[in-house]
Amino acid sequence: MDTGDLIRQYREAGVSVKAFGGNVDTVLSLLRAGGIPAEEVKEIEGQGTITGADLEKIPKEDWGEASHGHVLFGDLTPTQAGDLIKAMKENGSDVTVVGDGTHDLPALVNATLAVAQPASTQAAIALADMVLTESDPGILLRLLTKGQNVINRLLDVMKLNLTLVLATGVLILLVRVFSVGFPHLSSQGSLISLLSATIPSIYLGFFGKPQKPKT
Repeated sequence: MDTGDLIRQYREAGVSVKAFGGNVDTVLSLLRAGGIPAEEVKEIEGQGTITGADLEKIPKEDWGEASHGHVLFGDLTPTQAGDLIKAMKENGSDVTVVGDGTHDLPALVNATLAVAQPASTQAAIALADMVLTESDPGILLRLLTKGQNVINRLLDVMKLNLTLVLATGVLILLVRVFSVGFPHLSSQGSLISLLSATIPSIYLGFFGKPQKPKT
């Protein structure tokens, strides 16, 4: 899988991919070599790039908002990168940073999730929440997908339990209002289970949509 396909899959999963690098022209060349279509690279070059010098012209409290309109950040000092990550978090985003060297330490410190690459410096490994064991850029995407599936299933179970509680509450209320006996026969219990558990379970299984992270 080339870089272009991987970035598109991240976007489809609701993740905004941003590149932090040195010289902007060098990073753009790497993006072209990674398989990103020329028109997309041209769009990034024209609208989505910002340098450390550009950031210094913007008040720091606005850095988080400014980051939404840019994809490539070039010629940043380590301190600028760390401050930018912090501003993005304060603006409401969950930020994952992948780094390997001492120049990445300020960004890793301020990240929501700090990820160290294989062969990272000991300092980067010590700060990381997660250390990759192989150089596969698709690992994080697979972890994200599995994590979303787990969270969605847990939410489905919570919804189902709430449905059961609501159905029981309504049943108790009806028994109280109409002064009838509480259903206790097997046939009655089966009907209640069908309405309050089986049908909602089928609905959640077929129509439940995964929630995308805010990034």
